[in-house]
Amino acid sequence: MQNLRILILVILLFPFVWLDASAQSDNRGKDFWVCFPQNAKYESAGLRFRLYITSEFSSKGSVTISGLGFVKKFQLAPNAIATIDLDTSCQIVGSNAVVPFGVHVVSDNPVAVYGLSNRKASTDSYVAYPTNVLGTEYRVLGYHSLGDDAFTTQATIVASEDNTEVSISLTGNVKMGKHNGESYSIHLNKGDAYQMQGTSGTDGKNDLTGTLVTSNNPIAFFTGHTCAEVPPPVEFCDMLLEQEPPINTWGKQFFLSKMTGKADYALRVLANENDTKVFLNNAQVAILNPGAYYENNRVSDNAVVTTDKPVLVAQYARSANADSVKIGDPFMTLIAPTEQFLSAYTFVTPIKDDPSSKSVSIFQQDIADPSTHHVVISDSLGISHLFIQKNLVDTAKLIHSFMISKFRKDAIAHARAGEHKAFKFVKNSEGQIFEFEAEAEDTNPEVSNFSRGGWQHFINIIIPTNSIQSIRLDSFSIPANKFTAVGLTTYSIAQVEIPYGSHSISADRPFGLYSYGFGLGGENFDSYGNIAGQRVMRIARNADTSKPTLEIAPSTSADQINLIARDDRIDDLGIGKISVTDSSHKANPVTFPTFEVGAPQVTFSVAKPTQANCVYLKIQDFAKNTTYYALCPTSGGNNSDSYSLQPMLVEQSSEHSAYPVSIYPVPATFGQPIRIAFTNNIPEIVSAIVLDEEGQIVTELQRKQMTQPGNHWLVYHSEKFSTGSYFLRLTAYSLDGSTSYQQDARFIVIH
Repeated sequence: MQNLRILILVILLFPFVWLDASAQSDNRGKDFWVCFPQNAKYESAGLRFRLYITSEFSSKGSVTISGLGFVKKFQLAPNAIATIDLDTSCQIVGSNAVVPFGVHVVSDNPVAVYGLSNRKASTDSYVAYPTNVLGTEYRVLGYHSLGDDAFTTQATIVASEDNTEVSISLTGNVKMGKHNGESYSIHLNKGDAYQMQGTSGTDGKNDLTGTLVTSNNPIAFFTGHTCAEVPPPVEFCDMLLEQEPPINTWGKQFFLSKMTGKADYALRVLANENDTKVFLNNAQVAILNPGAYYENNRVSDNAVVTTDKPVLVAQYARSANADSVKIGDPFMTLIAPTEQFLSAYTFVTPIKDDPSSKSVSIFQQDIADPSTHHVVISDSLGISHLFIQKNLVDTAKLIHSFMISKFRKDAIAHARAGEHKAFKFVKNSEGQIFEFEAEAEDTNPEVSNFSRGGWQHFINIIIPTNSIQSIRLDSFSIPANKFTAVGLTTYSIAQVEIPYGSHSISADRPFGLYSYGFGLGGENFDSYGNIAGQRVMRIARNADTSKPTLEIAPSTSADQINLIARDDRIDDLGIGKISVTDSSHKANPVTFPTFEVGAPQVTFSVAKPTQANCVYLKIQDFAKNTTYYALCPTSGGNNSDSYSLQPMLVEQSSEHSAYPVSIYPVPATFGQPIRIAFTNNIPEIVSAIVLDEEGQIVTELQRKQMTQPGNHWLVYHSEKFSTGSYFLRLTAYSLDGSTSYQQDARFIVIH
């Protein structure tokens, strides 16, 4: 918010989301409790609260604020939108008071509900969650308080049932006398709302982030800031507002995407459990305890956050003066974990709706080949955008709807007389944004007072890389070159400019979607951003039982092969250890990078094996799940395609520290023997036996004396083993026969 600027009022219609049929819990429902916390400084002028309600079914219902005697009924046709303007007296102002200003939405069929809090130059919105998915445990995720007493972090609670007891454990000072470290309780009845605001100042004791809120009955929980600078003290501030999902729906893998038009963004990661490891792009950046958070106020590229325990993640657009791209003040959006992605969304981008704007005819020059280009100018946006495309369904440009019914094909021809004025337009061509000068004329005295404001709208798509070809935006595919792989992950991200209006998007696998936009011209200090939807499922805590994997990565080296070790699925705890179990008697050195235990991916290089050798590798994750691989040459040639990375499925049933046994069944197609390696620390006598699945002896090694400690091999011809599972028992005796040790293992041979 910029206090001294008078900006055009913007009404934001944010994503309306339909979830796929497989969703168990989502943001559709028949009963909702929402509220409207304080927006910037308390003043009634220019304030607007709205609810947008939509459904795929014919629906009817009501919106009630019992404390104000406010009731409005609505009725919806399928896929229509009901807009409910609320009495702004329901604004919850200040701290530490209970007020009957909860907003209750009921419907006879499932609907989706969205809230808009708007005043000049301070706007935010939220997706509402129905009563059936509300929880009883939350933590505040806000942002730094400012020096102005009105601009502080805040959190608001709405009770969904009578006799609701709420316990609050503070991590910051609250106005009206509550202090960091204190705990207290409040009593609420259905529809009551309670708000707490941090005190002003920048000493670190005023941000309520991490404050724990628990209750005996489900509550709706709203968090954010009255008007935040990101980062402080960079101008200007804007309201932050989100409804939080409960703690038991948090996740462990999050993708954050850069925003078109902004140089950088900020992020926060909030923990709820002890010793929560946080990785940003494979680098460990924090170990957090309950209520603690990691903050990075300058991230300039797509990123992935992974943790070993569930967390809540927020992304913040930075203030307009935070970089050289001076558009858009802050907004906050909660990031969906991959566990909560959907496979289909229907959403609506914000629409500029300023009744004071009037149509203006525009004359533009120097458009190459006008016979194959269309000039699209919105009379509702005023003079601020000039979009050019080759045809109205050119998916390569992804500018194919633009509400054509509002445009006049002969609008340009009208600009022939009157006063000439120079304006700066934004041109979108081949996905690039740049500026150029054009001439415009006012051809009618009735349209002399026009708006120079406007908006650009974007979506960010986070999708498994192998599903890019399946994605459809308004029935059109999105070119693969729009997507960029996110580091070493299996996901890719695209930033796509879209016109205002209704859109649908789907893919063959769940993906993440965010909608955001920035004002232009006279409105370039305003912005919005929303998650386009997500599941709201209680996520089960599953043990990490999946084994890590290894894959060959592209390489141009003549003598090296690049490998990627992965342990990056939903319940994985990350890579724990990588070792060379044998490299043909150390003929092929392996270079391991330094990495933090728990990293989801690790890259390293291997010297290319010769035709006579293989490299044998052991990959273990933090949960001690282990896989073995053989990297061997196939046929002639000297590139990565001439080598095969074969998993060797080994399952050891026991292990004695003095006699570790590792089994390396090289596939028979390589024409090499099956090798069983073991290490002895003292002189000993060894015997071994191999049984098949039926318990029949396949081969056995009679007692063999090992007079020297070190590494030894038991070698078997591969033709003795068909594809299948085998059991090995190795027994070692001391030379004097006084002690013995036994090692059992199972292995699988794959031809």
